[in-house]
Amino acid sequence: MEYSTENLQKLISFYKSDIQNGLLLNSVEEHRQKWGENRFAEPKKESILAKIKNHLLEMMNLVLLFVAALSAYLAFLNDQNYITSFY
Repeated sequence: MEYSTENLQKLISFYKSDIQNGLLLNSVEEHRQKWGENRFAEPKKESILAKIKNHLLEMMNLVLLFVAALSAYLAFLNDQNYITSFY
């Protein structure tokens, strides 16, 4: 049934509803059994490893990791003591 093009009176009679009061209380349970609960499906939760991977693969983080690796490489080439410079 294409709800956007149907006649309003036809939809009201199809769902056994009332334009002023909505569904009758006794028909609510019948509708739930026929069409199910009116709820969205729960989204899958993202694992912590997937979150870490997504954050590490962001462009800014990739640039920072590249610059850090380049800095360490250049310090190694110039015989700079890269490790002890942090102490």
